[in-house]
Amino acid sequence: MDKLIIRDLTMKDEYFVGTCSHIYESEDYDRCAEKRIEFISKNYKKGLRVKVAIVDGEYVGFIHIIPIEFSPFGPIGENLMSIPCLFVQPNFRKKGMGTKLIKEAFKEAIKQDRNGIVTVGYSENLWFMPAEFFKKVGFKTLKVEKMKSLGEKYPNYERILLWKTYNEDAEKPDFLKPNYEFKSIPGKVVVDVFYNTFCQISLIQLEKVKRVIDEFSSHILLNLYNSDDREILLRYQIPQGVFINGIELGTLYGVSEYEIRKTIVKELKRFRE
Repeated sequence: MDKLIIRDLTMKDEYFVGTCSHIYESEDYDRCAEKRIEFISKNYKKGLRVKVAIVDGEYVGFIHIIPIEFSPFGPIGENLMSIPCLFVQPNFRKKGMGTKLIKEAFKEAIKQDRNGIVTVGYSENLWFMPAEFFKKVGFKTLKVEKMKSLGEKYPNYERILLWKTYNEDAEKPDFLKPNYEFKSIPGKVVVDVFYNTFCQISLIQLEKVKRVIDEFSSHILLNLYNSDDREILLRYQIPQGVFINGIELGTLYGVSEYEIRKTIVKELKRFRE
């Protein structure tokens, strides 16, 4: 491998990290990047860190490390660092880059005197946070849960809670446990959106919902729940999600405007029947 630099996030790196590598792709990505960097900046003093990997001046990856006590994605626990996102550019995968970034995360956890690191990985070789990778770099499985289908390619998959500890007395973390109960409003289609300003998918999903809702004006009641707020996260334990009249839309990858619109139209028709 050519000259590799792994460093803490600098202002020069913000656009790459803020857009989650989607540089110059769309206005949506750019707007979301500003909110993501704001989240990172305001939580830096609390211990949040981003390690950025650069090879010969080219951005090749990054890893987010967040104290579990204020991670908007969970899990629930104490005195651990969490890894909500690890990304390596496709042409640099299978070359040890992810392992190098993980080692930097380990160093950061020790530096901040944490008992270890926890993350949520996924089975079935999903491109995002593959559990098998984390097992190879020393993480142990704590818990496994079945997840709903991601379509024909991934009809059944699992999310896996993994951790690596430096203290045998460390308290085991746990998955978030969603606690959502739909409350109907006569004559209204109720849209409940759970979101956070850390995740690009969450922010773009929120923008899509708002755009579609504008088409239907007074017929919609929109409720927003920001899981950056710890009280809201602990109450509902849903970091991101869209519910229309109690119907959950989307998957790990978010929801389309078409699906949002179709569901709203269907629910509006029910009022007229």
